[in-house]
Amino acid sequence: DFKEEQPQRSVQVNGFWIDRNQVSNSDFERFVKDTGYQTQNWPQHYTSGKEKHPLVGVSWNDASAYCQWAGKRLPTEAEWEKAARGTKAYLWPWGDFWDSARLNSIESGINGTSAVGSRGGELGQSPYGLNDMAGNVWEWTADWWGWYENPHRPPDSNQGWGKVIRGGSWRKWGYETRTTFRGYADPNGYSDDIGFRCAK
Repeated sequence: DFKEEQPQRSVQVNGFWIDRNQVSNSDFERFVKDTGYQTQNWPQHYTSGKEKHPLVGVSWNDASAYCQWAGKRLPTEAEWEKAARGTKAYLWPWGDFWDSARLNSIESGINGTSAVGSRGGELGQSPYGLNDMAGNVWEWTADWWGWYENPHRPPDSNQGWGKVIRGGSWRKWGYETRTTFRGYADPNGYSDDIGFRCAK
C-alpha cells in the first residue's frame, strides 16, 4: 500500500516530446563548456570512463538550466508517467511483470550507475522506446510534490516539500522502480542517484 500513489485518477496530457535517454555526463560537459555554467557539486560524482553514464550530483535548478540551454524543459510528472507507462498503463515500462535483467536496481548488483540505455536493451524500453524509465537514476520532474488525495496546495505551488522525482534508481528495490512510484527531493540539493531527461 503506497498512499503517495493513491487514488488513481485520469489526467489529460497534451502532446509532448521527451528524450529517449537520461542526460549523460558527456552531454552536461558540453553544456558547461559552452556556457561556463557552474554547479555546486558536479563534477565530483563524475569520473573518467563514465562519459555515457547518466549525469548525477546536480540540483533541480541545474537540470532546468541544462534543459533551457538545449531548447527544452523538464517533463511534468504526468508527462513522465505517460512516457514510462504508455497507453496500457504498465507497472514497469516493459509490462506488468518484474524482470531484474531489464534495469539497474539493487537486485542488479551493480552498486552504481550504468551507461544510459545499457540495461535490458529494447526489452527494457518503455512502449515509446525510452530507456531507463525504471532504475539507474531517479529523474527530476517540473512538479512540486503534493499528495494525490486531498492536497493542501496546488501541485505547482512553491510551498511543496520538494520537487517530484520518478523512476527509482540503482539504490532501490524492484517494487520502487514501478512506473507509479513517486519520490521527492529538495530542488537545491543533489544526490549520486538523481539525474534527469528533458522534454518539450
